[in-house]
Amino acid sequence: MRDDFAALSRQVGFYRRHQVIPSMTEVEQTWQAARSGNRDAAIRLLDWRRHCLLAKTEEQKAVMQLIMQYARLLFNC
Repeated sequence: MRDDFAALSRQVGFYRRHQVIPSMTEVEQTWQAARSGNRDAAIRLLDWRRHCLLAKTEEQKAVMQLIMQYARLLFNC
């Protein structure tokens, strides 16, 4: 997956103010799918990573930190 970062990042959606911060469960499921090679799950992780500044509550910030950590592990970015 590390080699595909550039190709996948071109498919990530643009900034959206209405982007919903996912739940921890959803992040964990997406992480497992992305680790298994699911391209759509990898794109979803990158899409969430792009919207990390939208987190307002402590719970949302914790979710976004987890997303950043998983993206770093998956893509080494």
